[in-house]
Amino acid sequence: MFNRRQALLGLGAVAAATMGGLPALLQAQSSQAAQSELPYRPIKLVTPDKINLAVQDWGNPTKPPIIFIHGFLSNSICWMRQLNSKLGEDFRLVAYDWRGHGASDKPNDARVYQHGPRWAEEVDTVIKGLQLHKPILVGWSMAGEIIGDYLKFKGDANIAGINFVDAGALSYPTQGEETEQRSSAAAALTSMDTFASIASTSAFIRLCTASPLGGEDFANWVAVGNMVPWYVRRFMTSRPQHDLRPLLRQLKVPVLVTHGGKDVVASIEGSRRAATIISDVKLSIYADAGHASFWEASEQYNADLRKFAQQSFSKV
Repeated sequence: MFNRRQALLGLGAVAAATMGGLPALLQAQSSQAAQSELPYRPIKLVTPDKINLAVQDWGNPTKPPIIFIHGFLSNSICWMRQLNSKLGEDFRLVAYDWRGHGASDKPNDARVYQHGPRWAEEVDTVIKGLQLHKPILVGWSMAGEIIGDYLKFKGDANIAGINFVDAGALSYPTQGEETEQRSSAAAALTSMDTFASIASTSAFIRLCTASPLGGEDFANWVAVGNMVPWYVRRFMTSRPQHDLRPLLRQLKVPVLVTHGGKDVVASIEGSRRAATIISDVKLSIYADAGHASFWEASEQYNADLRKFAQQSFSKV
């Protein structure tokens, strides 16, 4: 299992690449030794707009690929109950930190984060960079918007399927009250004050699960959330939402829509509506899970994802 020592080794591998004071040979040996003990293959890819992406390549590299795309104020750590599971025996599991998050670049430029082809190219960079043949895209929360941008500019010809997980984008257009709540939450999250940022991030993480995260997990999720600078938070939360319904109606690949029954962040009605729009779709609701349903109901979620992936790849 992935443990704290391996996590520190991963950080060491990243640090070794930037330690200019060490001799080049020592840097290389340190980095290689650390990476050899990791349960995944760390990879750096560069998007067409020059964003360095931190990528984790898990599982069996000879098996069909699944790409996990995290949500806002998160990174690949959120998928640990999938990446570090038996799913890796039957699939190649790829996770990456999207722009502004985790160990990827965080430019202070609003244009970098606007809806459009940049996000499609980011996903495509992972697909092409790892030479993934028709992967399944799994997107949690705000990643539903990223998948929407991918579909708009790339279509679905080069993927085998999609799993929307607690995706708020499916419920657009929102009602006025929901829009007001979104604006209020965004104002707290985008504060330039460090203590206010920590407090708002902690509050957001608490909203993500129906049952409280354990102490270490909670601390890790908050720490990852606070890796996202205030300006990235502001750029991401000020973007206009877009309507995915036309794209959903045109899909030719199978779709799994997953949602927690106790989600207070993204409306479950959006997932229910999507299940009536998409032609080849399965809706899975985990009654006792919150916004991070894949985490709280991980055993059932992993079983559902395995079955969906097997069926989807059989059609490729």
